[in-house]
Amino acid sequence: MKNRFFPAARCFAVAISFALGLAASVPSAGAQETLGGQKLTALQRVARLETLSEKGKNYTAKITFPVFRARNPVARAANAHIRRQTTSAYRAWLQNARTELKNLPASPAPYDFQIAPAPSFFVTRRLLSTGLDSYQYNGGAHGMTILTPLNFGLVKGRARLLNLGDFFQPNTPYRALVETRIFAKLRKDPNAMWVRDGSVKKLETSQFNNFSVERDGLRWLFNQYEMGPYAVGQFEVKLSLQELGPNFRREWLR
Repeated sequence: MKNRFFPAARCFAVAISFALGLAASVPSAGAQETLGGQKLTALQRVARLETLSEKGKNYTAKITFPVFRARNPVARAANAHIRRQTTSAYRAWLQNARTELKNLPASPAPYDFQIAPAPSFFVTRRLLSTGLDSYQYNGGAHGMTILTPLNFGLVKGRARLLNLGDFFQPNTPYRALVETRIFAKLRKDPNAMWVRDGSVKKLETSQFNNFSVERDGLRWLFNQYEMGPYAVGQFEVKLSLQELGPNFRREWLR
């Protein structure tokens, strides 16, 4: 499963189209929550939260995203990327939902689209690791939740979105090491059915990069339908600093 947030609207844009009738984002008042109902108290100490929402006859859409208060290149890069990502996703989903609902012969269960910050984040001198969780229901048997970690850092003096290779010494076989150790852990999980039966044998590039940074290692998130059927849910696999090996660049964590 290669999508992030949802299949048809992964790209994002900063400007909000008034032609679509979208209101400007506004600061969120009071304590906010993740999609799972966890409080975002810790995140709100380092970031303000902005919200866009719209409710129609047969749909609701709401996005909440963080704007980090730090005034440095990494925070600025993170804020610009997250705003582009969330507002474009919101805009694209609304346009698609309106078109689909207009053409349906009967009124379905209400469509729903949400984005909210993930509860965990990690910040160092040159790194910012955060995440966004999204949910959408566009008819059918059930909705879909997608977990998307986002890592930003300074590389050769430029702040940008990081990938897994940035965390390892150049020209080292980090993918083989990570893949081997992730699959070794998944094979011990009875719910990782598609790994255990051999249906999933390798990680895609998007899956290598779907990790969050923690003080003592990296945590990979695998969404529904990636390692097993929908009913078994999502998977998390953490590799410690020791498991990441000697070529892991620990300076990112300081």
